[in-house]
Amino acid sequence: MSTLAIIGAGAAGLAAAIAAKRAGAGRVLLLERLPRAGKKLLVTGNGRCNFTNTDLSIEHYHGDRTFAAQVIERFGTAQAIEFFESVGVPPYVEDGRVYPKSESAAGLLDALRVAAEDCELIENFTAEKLRKIDDKWEICAGDGRKIVADALIVAAGGCASPKFGSDGSGFELFRALGYEISPLQPALVQLKVTKPSVTALKGIRVRAEVKASSGGETIHTERGEVLFTDYGLSGIPIFQVTARKPCDTVVLDFMPELSEDDLTAKLERRRAIFSAKTAEDFFAGMLHKRLGNMIFRAAGVEKLSLEVAKFDDKLLKKLAYCLKNFEFEISGRMGFDSAQVTAGGVRPRQFSPTTMESLGDRRLYAAGEVLDVHGDCGGYNLHWAWATGQIAGTAAAQAIREEK
Repeated sequence: MSTLAIIGAGAAGLAAAIAAKRAGAGRVLLLERLPRAGKKLLVTGNGRCNFTNTDLSIEHYHGDRTFAAQVIERFGTAQAIEFFESVGVPPYVEDGRVYPKSESAAGLLDALRVAAEDCELIENFTAEKLRKIDDKWEICAGDGRKIVADALIVAAGGCASPKFGSDGSGFELFRALGYEISPLQPALVQLKVTKPSVTALKGIRVRAEVKASSGGETIHTERGEVLFTDYGLSGIPIFQVTARKPCDTVVLDFMPELSEDDLTAKLERRRAIFSAKTAEDFFAGMLHKRLGNMIFRAAGVEKLSLEVAKFDDKLLKKLAYCLKNFEFEISGRMGFDSAQVTAGGVRPRQFSPTTMESLGDRRLYAAGEVLDVHGDCGGYNLHWAWATGQIAGTAAAQAIREEK
């Protein structure tokens, strides 16, 4: 019986295995580095598993967009929903994000495992070397085990969140075979702030508009909830920034719904209401107290005991400016341990977007995060895993059948 081996039993690997089995691949082996398949899926979407999106515009993808567009054209939202309904997972849509109806990542993973039951899962298998022997592929594990397959799909993930299985080993497998790898960096991750210090704001959440820039050029602008940490900034708008090229400054607008003039007028009315109070109480009910104190410091107010009645129009305009343009210097990103996905990877131009097969090595396929394509938050990265996994699994099975 012909054998298809798949390195990595994460989202892309499971999708590839199910597709291959359905396409009549024969023997399908899932080779997983961890003791259990799909561990990273359990933490996606805060445990709800946002598995695709109704808007798969190519602007939501980064890396090789030309290649990504060709793949997504073949496997879009409708195909992803149809696939999950076929394994018993009905969809639930919320603001364009598609979740399993159960809103349970564990339930979705269980459904995938059941659908892949006819495949052989070999756990604790760390693939360290690939060798082409005649027309077959030999996969060598670190413990000496060897597996020979008629076709091979590498779906080993990237470098992000290594505790869930993605340790970057897939890149090394391709590098050893001579494939081009674009530079790797963590994406969908927190930013580190140089100044001003945000230690005093640790734990505060605030809705704001985030504008990230590099060398004066705006990279990305997005509204949402920002979380202050002891080292910098977190939250979905920050993650979206890190899906793009590195930035050196981030400006937060804490009142994006108001123009600077309208905000100044609002502060003038507030001055009348709080005229008997001090600066310490001026933002009560409007901002978190610690954030309000930082705004005053940025505006040049050294003592919070300053009486509100003494606020002049110049100070109110300065406060409005600071609320709309609070700037942070960025020193970099947190590392792969904190990242949700890897930016960079094996250059996709070395593969066919219609089959995911290597253009240089017959019966070698790639799927998922190991390729240089990554997406924004919102189900885009999981969709990439399902799409490439399904295409690779189906194509590999057909190739094996035709050859037989």
